[in-house]
Amino acid sequence: MKQKLKVLRLYKRFQPFVTKGLFILALSLFVFTVVKAASRSVYYNPGETLDPTCAPGETNCSVYPALNIAISKTYAELSAMVTASQLVSGQKYRITDFRTYHAIYNTVPAVYNTGPTEVLIVTALTASTLSNIAQSESYPQDIIHYELVRTHKWNDVLIDGGDRGWIYYREDTIQSNKLTYDFRNVK
Repeated sequence: MKQKLKVLRLYKRFQPFVTKGLFILALSLFVFTVVKAASRSVYYNPGETLDPTCAPGETNCSVYPALNIAISKTYAELSAMVTASQLVSGQKYRITDFRTYHAIYNTVPAVYNTGPTEVLIVTALTASTLSNIAQSESYPQDIIHYELVRTHKWNDVLIDGGDRGWIYYREDTIQSNKLTYDFRNVK
């Protein structure tokens, strides 16, 4: 009998703790289930795929919001926007028709090199100025310094060319090539 009384007293003493413990355990299992279900969510970047693994509107299927998508412009269109002070500060612009174009050094009469088209992405600093830092869609590992209007000189000479802006510094971060011109497309 004394043994049963001791057990009953212990039960009454620890009952609130046992009840709270069971509640915390149940809550933990619920939260774990919700987090686990959320971790199975499928998210896509805008334009990432035309064949997603889930249907639009399906639970746990979504597209990340577009963050500062670059606006595609030709060199002429972007140049006109700079002249008219129509850029939006912080907006990225894709120059869709950039190409390296230059006179080949020491050729008489001048011989010109026209490189392939390369899409460059630049960022507007103000309504009429662009950052000199550019990104290449073809070579995302490259660090590029670009000018819409050529003002930098090469060996103190302003070489003829650069009809769609020009790259005055390019660094391939994988191969460690660092040159003061577009080494990928210069001859």
